[in-house]
Amino acid sequence: MKKLMSLVGNRFAILAVFFILIGIVIITQLMSLQLVQGQYFNEMASTRILSTRIIEAPRGDILDRNGVPIAISKKAFSVLLLNTGLAAKDLNAMLLKVYGILEKNHDDINRTLETYISSNPFKYERMMQSLISNDKLVERANLQLGLDFKDNEIVTPQAIYNKFHLKYKIDPSYSLKDAFNLMCMRYETRLFKATDPAVLATDISRKSVAEIEERQDQLSGISTDTMPVRSYIDAKYIAHVLGYYRDDENKTGIESMMDGTLQGIDGLSRIDVNSNGQLVETIDSKPSVPGKNVILTIDMKLQKAAVKSLEKTIHDIKTKSNGKIHANNYSDVDSGAVVAMNPRNGEILALANYPSYDPNAFIAPKGDLEAQKQIVKWLTDSKKSPMLNRALGASYAPGSTYKLVVATAGLESGFIAPYSSNIYDPGSAIFDHIKRYCLEGGHGWLNLQRAIETSCNIYFYLLGVKTGIDTIDKWAKAFGLGELTNIDLPGEISGERSNRESKKKHYGDVEGVWGSLNTALSSIGQYLNRFTPVQMLRYAGALATNGTMVTPHVVQKIVDSKGESKQLKNYAKIDAKNKVPAKQSTFDTIREGMIKVIETGTAAESFKTYKYGEAYPAAGKTGTAQTEITRQSDNGDFMCYAPYSNPEIVVFVYLNHGVWGSWAADVGRDVLNKYFELKLDKGNPLAQVKEGPDVIK
Repeated sequence: MKKLMSLVGNRFAILAVFFILIGIVIITQLMSLQLVQGQYFNEMASTRILSTRIIEAPRGDILDRNGVPIAISKKAFSVLLLNTGLAAKDLNAMLLKVYGILEKNHDDINRTLETYISSNPFKYERMMQSLISNDKLVERANLQLGLDFKDNEIVTPQAIYNKFHLKYKIDPSYSLKDAFNLMCMRYETRLFKATDPAVLATDISRKSVAEIEERQDQLSGISTDTMPVRSYIDAKYIAHVLGYYRDDENKTGIESMMDGTLQGIDGLSRIDVNSNGQLVETIDSKPSVPGKNVILTIDMKLQKAAVKSLEKTIHDIKTKSNGKIHANNYSDVDSGAVVAMNPRNGEILALANYPSYDPNAFIAPKGDLEAQKQIVKWLTDSKKSPMLNRALGASYAPGSTYKLVVATAGLESGFIAPYSSNIYDPGSAIFDHIKRYCLEGGHGWLNLQRAIETSCNIYFYLLGVKTGIDTIDKWAKAFGLGELTNIDLPGEISGERSNRESKKKHYGDVEGVWGSLNTALSSIGQYLNRFTPVQMLRYAGALATNGTMVTPHVVQKIVDSKGESKQLKNYAKIDAKNKVPAKQSTFDTIREGMIKVIETGTAAESFKTYKYGEAYPAAGKTGTAQTEITRQSDNGDFMCYAPYSNPEIVVFVYLNHGVWGSWAADVGRDVLNKYFELKLDKGNPLAQVKEGPDVIK
C-alpha cells in the first residue's frame, strides 16, 4: 500500500513539474512578444492600412448597326494617392516628384481645378465664368472650391490662387508652375477619405507606371491601378447622335438617353496596403458588372457620306463653286442638316448637322487646355451654335415641300381630281389686295402632277385658298407636322403649324382675322410654318409608304455582357392609328408628281449624277423658303425616297440660306448613291435591312 501511494505521489510530482515548465515557456513567449518584439509588431500595425477601393464598372459600348465601334471603354493606367497622414511639406514634395515623372513621359495630372481658374496669366475658366456676374460669388466660390472667402473680400483668380497657396501650405520658394500643379493635385484629394484613394492622373503611359513602381519607396501612399476610361472612334462624324459622357452632370445624346443601360454596377475590393500604398493582401472582392452595349440603327459608312456631302455642298454654295452661282446667292449659307431613315420601321440610317463639334474634346483630360478652349468656344458660339442638333432641335419654314400637304387636302376634299387641269396660272394672283407672282411668268392650265413638277406657287396659292386653312391644318397634323416625333434623342422641339391659333399667339388681334393671304402663304410652306427636319423626314416617309407614320429612332437593340440582345420596342408594328387616312389614289397621284421632279423637274439637274436611277428610281420634292430680306439668301430643302415603287430609304435635307431647294438636292442624291452602293455590297448588312410590313401594293 505504501509503495502504491509512493508511486502515485511520484506521478503527480512529475506532472506538476511538466505543467510548471510549460507555464514558464508560455510566460517567456508572452514576455518576448510584449517586451522584445512589441515594438516591431506595433510598427507593422501602424504601417498597414485597410483600404476600400471601388472597382469602377466599364461603361457599355456604342456600336453602329454593323457592329462598328463608336464609343468603347478601354483599360487605362491611373495614379492613386492614399491618405497616409504625411505632413503638408512632405506631401507636397512627394507630389512634385510624381508630377516630374509624369511630365517627363508626356503624361499629365487630372486638372479639375483648371476648369475654374488658370495661371500665367491668372484668369477664370469655364466653370467660374458663369459665376463672375453673380452677386453671391463669394458664397459660390467657397461652396464650389472649398475656400473661406469672407463677405468683404474680393474674389479674383489671383485671390483664389492665394487662398489655395495658404490652404495647402505650399512653400513660398516653389515656382508659379510648381505651385499651381501642386494645387491641381491637392484639389483632386478634396474628397479624401482615410480608406479611399484619390485619382491624381488618368490614362498614363506604361513608362510612367514603371518609374512610379521603381520609386515606390520614395512615394508614400502612391500606387498605380487600371480603370476604364471612355474612348470615341470617329465621333466627330456622329456628334449629335452619340453626344458625350463626361460625368453624371455633363452628358448628351445617346450617352445621356441610354445612360441607365450603359452604366454598369461598380464592384468593391477591401485590401490591406502598406504605407507606400502597395498591396499586401486582398481581404475580399466583389467584381464589377459591365454596362450593356447599345447597337444603333446608324450605318457609319452612310453617316460619313452624309456628313461629307453636307459639308461640301455648303462649301460650294458659300464659295460659289461647282455651279452654285446665282444672283440670289449672297454666300451666307451657314448651317444645315440631313437625315435618312428606313420609312418602313423608322430606323434612322444617318443624321448629320453642320456645323458640328468633336465629342472627343469633352472626354479629353481636363489638363488638355486646347480641348478645354475648344469646348468653351463651342458652348459660347451663339451665332453658329455647333452644339445644336438642328435635325430635331431647330425648326424652319419648309417652303415648297409643304405643298404636298396642300395637295393631299385638295384631293381628299374633292377640290381637285388626280388628273384634272382645273387650276389656271396666269402669272399672278391677288390675295387681300396684295399681288403675288409666279416665279416663271405663268404656267397656264395645270394638273397636280405638273404643279408638283414645276413647284408652281400660283397653283398652290389658289388650291390652298379654295381648300381652306382649317382643312390644310388637319392634314398637316395627320402627317405629324408641328408634333413631336418622339425620337429617342434629347432636345426635340415640336415646331409650329401655320393656322388661326398660331397667328393669334404671335400677333393677337393686331393683324385682325385670318385672311386669304395668310392661307396662300401658308400653302407654300411659309408664313408661320416651322418644322424640324426629323418631322419633315417622317412626313416624307408617310408619302413614300402610303401613309405609314413610323417613330424615328436611333437605338436598334441592347446587348448584355452574355451576348443576349433585346429590342426596346417593336417599331415595325403598324396599326390604324399610325396611318395617314388618305386614299390610295391620293398617294399615287402625289408620287407621280414627285417622280417628275426627279426626272424632268426642279431636281432633274442634280439627279443627272444619280448612279442608280434605273435600278432604284427615286421620287422627290424641292423647297425654297423665301426670307424676303434684302441681300439675304433664301433657305433650301429637299426630300426624296427610293426606289419609289417599294421605298427602302427616305432622305430630308435642309440648308439655311442654301439659296435653292434644287441645290439641297445634291446632298439627297449623294446619300442615295452611297446607300445603294452599300446595299449592292453583299458584305454590308444594309443589303438585308429589316423591312417591316409591306406598304406599297
